[in-house]
Amino acid sequence: MELEDYGVFIKLVEEEYVEDILNGNLHFSSLKSFSELEEKQAGGIADKNEGVMNVSIPMANAFIRLRSGNRENEIMPLHDIKARINFSITEEQKKSTGICCFMYLPLSKFDCKKEENIIKASFGKKLREHILNFLNSTEDEKGKKCEIMMVDSVDLIELLTNNKLAYGPVYYYDNYNFDKTIDFINTKNFSPVFCKSSIFSNQSEFRVVTKLPDGKESINLSIGHLNSGVILDRDRLEDYEIGFESVVGNRN
Repeated sequence: MELEDYGVFIKLVEEEYVEDILNGNLHFSSLKSFSELEEKQAGGIADKNEGVMNVSIPMANAFIRLRSGNRENEIMPLHDIKARINFSITEEQKKSTGICCFMYLPLSKFDCKKEENIIKASFGKKLREHILNFLNSTEDEKGKKCEIMMVDSVDLIELLTNNKLAYGPVYYYDNYNFDKTIDFINTKNFSPVFCKSSIFSNQSEFRVVTKLPDGKESINLSIGHLNSGVILDRDRLEDYEIGFESVVGNRN
């Protein structure tokens, strides 16, 4: 799965784990644990359908034509029938699939201005509100204060690649847009592990995936120090400015 553009990753980290994450120690929890969390808390950032993709099939013009000898064809309309198509991994696979989540913010999400060969990106009002709303939801769900960690996308992806970990942005499917969803399913990148309902699209999630050892619900993996990792002050997001070389906009 390709990233939309050059950008940064955001991870909301509980205070006691800040040094761990900056040192490159990533925590992976099973897909199963996220669905169980949603069932316990009834809402929030967790998804009870992790590893499952449910899509409604349009039946408005569907019918069955019945043939019986020389009798007139009988048509049975199906527009009152609710049909769905389901793609999923097994419960055992949910237990053994560990994920570590980030929020991916491409350059296009920032307020940008160009000065000579540098693009300066700042957190605009809408983006600040988006991050802070997600921070508040995460803290409510965890019951703990979290810090906002930011890391350069090139830095993180290089470490993930070097450690041979699977990764990619989550595809948010529309439960009622059958044609678009089927087009995505037919791509080589399709996996229910990287799919969530569009109701969670505000998460802008990027997933790192690993196989958990038998009997383990979580694991910590060291991928190497996050050299570009910084902690952002939630009360001063409007003061931060990120510089990008403008070669990003000159790609062929």
